Amino acid sequence: MNTSPPSFYLFSIASVAPVVVIDERLFTAEENGSNAEGYMKFYNSSYSLRESMRADALEKIFRRHNQQYISRLEESFYREALKEVKKSDEDLKKNKALNFILNNVFPHLRGRVDATGSSAVKIRAREKKEYSEEKADPYIESLIKKISSERCDARFFYADENPEPDYLPTSILGKSLMGTNVLIKDQNLYKLIRTIRPDGWNVSLSANGVAYRTSNEISLKGLEELFRFNFEKDLKIQFLKEKLAKDTEWRRIQSNVKSLINAQEYTEKDFGFRRRSSSEYDVFLNVPEFVLKDVDRVYGWNDSYGQDRRSGESYYYFDGTKVCVRVSCSERGIDVQYTPFTTTAYGHPFTGLYGRREYGDEVSDKSICMGNYSVSRLTRLDKGHSVAKLLVDAKNVLMYGYQPGVTPRVHLSEFSSKKMSLSEISRRGLKVTNTAVEPREDTQVYRRRRIGYGR
Repeated sequence: MNTSPPSFYLFSIASVAPVVVIDERLFTAEENGSNAEGYMKFYNSSYSLRESMRADALEKIFRRHNQQYISRLEESFYREALKEVKKSDEDLKKNKALNFILNNVFPHLRGRVDATGSSAVKIRAREKKEYSEEKADPYIESLIKKISSERCDARFFYADENPEPDYLPTSILGKSLMGTNVLIKDQNLYKLIRTIRPDGWNVSLSANGVAYRTSNEISLKGLEELFRFNFEKDLKIQFLKEKLAKDTEWRRIQSNVKSLINAQEYTEKDFGFRRRSSSEYDVFLNVPEFVLKDVDRVYGWNDSYGQDRRSGESYYYFDGTKVCVRVSCSERGIDVQYTPFTTTAYGHPFTGLYGRREYGDEVSDKSICMGNYSVSRLTRLDKGHSVAKLLVDAKNVLMYGYQPGVTPRVHLSEFSSKKMSLSEISRRGLKVTNTAVEPREDTQVYRRRRIGYGR
């Protein structure tokens, strides 16, 4: 289907009467007319100049009157862009591990609720902005960059002139003219050059008190080609930014793009993956910073830091981390290691990393102790759902699992360096996660009894 635009109104007007473009303002010329905003002498003919409108205003009218053409162009470009991304989608399908993560795990991590039934876990203020803002599609951004760098071969000035711009253009016409003032007459283009003595030239004009002469004539064809090229390029970029990114079909496959195949890490809201090899990935879920209360022991001594003076209760701060489940692909198909772990050595009662000040020793372990968590229950779910559920459960174990009667790998009392006062907890707006919690039975592994959290 032919998607070439109709002739821009400026060129249609210029086919019947001279047109002057100065600082993106359009002037029409009337032969033997009365003086208005200016005058023009063209050999033996005289014209009066009348300002009509700005170039960008004429372009808006042109867009409004040619919606059918614009729709055809967008449809054509949409098919072209979709064809390219589907090629990438086919390449992605060959990477079975990544394809499994994107299409089978991630859908279960979107729109979930946490252990308390709320729609989101409390996060730091500086993280809220990051998560609330929708990230730009990297594939669309790369397309915009590619289209913006495209150049048209059409030229309408002499190569050796290399003109300096007369103004900073904002319209498509102005950008096509490279910020140059021009006269268009009889399908020819004349560059306008300021002068203090216009009378000595065969072609000269004056507009708003400024006099100009002209350079040698050049065919208008080059400008028409360049304007058409820039107009279509502007439409494509606007289509990418405003329509394609919101298109349901595009959004369905927008994550299945070539850039993801080679990505070392990808994050979507509070979950993502890290690439270990082309066939092995760590799927992760972010754990925000939180505070645990020591629900088992109340010390007899009175400490103003980390222990409430009135109740003797102790609180411990834990920084944010990521819980992971490893996914790989082999000849047997998709393999899942159902032992969750943290991305770095993480000091926590259910991981075992801690430091004793008096001895200075440290135990390092990234795996998360899940107690008598029944992995066999996950087999009732599809494999993608089981990975997502295990990640959520592992996160909940770290944040909510330290309850009375539970036997952890390491007691909270061993983490003296992590103690925090109630006043500091309040000042920072932190959440004490293991108090006043009523975990749902189907997603939690802890009870008010010993469940075998062993060392």
